[in-house]
Amino acid sequence: MINAENVRKVFTNRKNRQLVAIDKLNLQVREKEFVTILGPSGCGKSTFLLLAAGLDKATEGRIMIDGESVSGPDPKLAIVFQEYLLFPWKTVKGNVEFGPEMRGIGKKERRKISSKYIDLVRLKKFENRYPHELSGGMKQRVAIARALANEPKVMLMDEPFGALDALTREMLQLELLRIWQEAKCTVLFVTHSINEAIYLSDRVMVMSKRPGKIKSALTIDIPRPRTRAVLTKPEFIGYEQRLRDMVWEEIQELPNNEI
Repeated sequence: MINAENVRKVFTNRKNRQLVAIDKLNLQVREKEFVTILGPSGCGKSTFLLLAAGLDKATEGRIMIDGESVSGPDPKLAIVFQEYLLFPWKTVKGNVEFGPEMRGIGKKERRKISSKYIDLVRLKKFENRYPHELSGGMKQRVAIARALANEPKVMLMDEPFGALDALTREMLQLELLRIWQEAKCTVLFVTHSINEAIYLSDRVMVMSKRPGKIKSALTIDIPRPRTRAVLTKPEFIGYEQRLRDMVWEEIQELPNNEI
């Protein structure tokens, strides 16, 4: 479903100095797979997600989504950021219906779509509330419902739970797994949390320090559906140690001012 080949991204500042953010990055994600990208700060995780979403262009290489080269934003892709980015003047229902409305879908069908996904994220009683009336976790559920309302084949998620407290984060991890299994879409997820990466994923891709590339991939062979009980299992702890070693190896090589 996602195929990145020799992707390179170079940024040029006002003094015409170049920064290579990503270099020779190769990545494959299968249809309906949940894959997480993990790596040290500044390695290019979020940069790659923006390239895959068509919100920025690679300097070299190519990214294919569902057999087609990414050349700009595409309705078959949806992206969820750490910031909720909801329209404050629209209700939950209005936010979720925004995408279908932009695609020219009629009012009756839009209502049916919004009802389906608001129900899926368990916010049925809040569909007429405004963002300022919602908790952080509820706002992120609205952001996920809004993304799903476009019925994407691929969901790109950039640290969507990073700004939440620990308990809300754990609850939304469970909710995301349930939603992903019901929505049956492919997910490419970015996080700094090793624990979160293992708990959610089919595979975890570890990126090197900048310029970022895929250093290694680890298959998470823990049966689904998963509950919080798996966090104390020996196999989970084993995956955690392996990933920690991989990431720590990259962090140790970073200059002190980049840690």
